[in-house]
Amino acid sequence: MEKPLILLILTPLILLSLLEFSLREENNYEIVVSIPPLKEVVEELSGGDARITVLIPENADVHLYEPDISKMRALSRAKLYIHLDALEFEKEIAARIESGEILIVNASSGIEVEDPHVWISLKNAEKITENICEALSQIHPEKKEIYLRNKEIYIETLRKIDEENRRLFSNRSSSAVLVYHPFLSYMAKEYGFEEISVERGGKEPSLKDIQELKEVIRLKGIDKMMVAVQHHSEDVEVLCGELGVSPVFVNPLDEDYLKVLEEISRALRECSS
Repeated sequence: MEKPLILLILTPLILLSLLEFSLREENNYEIVVSIPPLKEVVEELSGGDARITVLIPENADVHLYEPDISKMRALSRAKLYIHLDALEFEKEIAARIESGEILIVNASSGIEVEDPHVWISLKNAEKITENICEALSQIHPEKKEIYLRNKEIYIETLRKIDEENRRLFSNRSSSAVLVYHPFLSYMAKEYGFEEISVERGGKEPSLKDIQELKEVIRLKGIDKMMVAVQHHSEDVEVLCGELGVSPVFVNPLDEDYLKVLEEISRALRECSS
C-alpha cells in the first residue's frame, strides 16, 4: 500500500526538525552559577550559547541565603555548576550534589581565600575568568579557541579598571575607606588602603563602638560610608546621620560583573579619605 503523498513530504521535514532541535539542545546547555556576577563571565566567554541559572537573587544576603526547590531542580538538570567555594550556602550545595552527576567547578581555585567576598577584586576576577574558561573548554573542547579569545578580551577590560585604581592609590601615602559591612579586604590589600567597618563580627555597633568610630572618622577626615544595597535600611540611614557621613551605595551582586567592579572602584575614589 502506497503512503499518502503528504506523509512522504512531511516525514523528512519532521525528522529534520527533530535533528535541529537536538542540536540546539546540545549547544544550548544548562549551567548553574552560585552568584549573579558569575553569570556575566559565562555569557561573555560562551558567546551566549548556554542557559544560565543563578542561585542567589541580587537583592539577597549572601550570608543568609538558602536555595529554593526550583533552583535545586535547575542544578539536577545542569551540566556544570560554577561557584566560589567561599560562601556558606555554596559549600552546603556542593556537599548535596553527588559526584558524577554534574561537573562542579570552583572558580576561586588558585586564589588564597581569606574572606568570602572573593569576587570583589580585579586580581581575583582575572583568575575567576580563567577558571571559568577552562571549565567551559572541558565541556565543549571544540569551542576552546572561542572561549580563549573571549577570555582575553574580558581580562583586558578588567586590567584597565585595575590600572586606574592603582594610579589613584599610588598618589596617596595613606587612605581609609569606611564601610557598613566588611567586603573590601582583597581590594584593601591590593591598593593599600585601610578598610574600616561599622559592623563587627556580623553585629551592629554598640554605643561604645559608635563613639570610637566618630573619633576615627574625625581623625581621618572621612565624610562618606560605602554601603551594599543588600544592607540598606532605615537603621543604616540613621547611623549615617549619627556618624556624620553620607552613604554611597553599591551592589556587589549585580549580574553585570564589570559594572560591579567599576561601581565599587568609583565608590572607592569617592569614599577614600
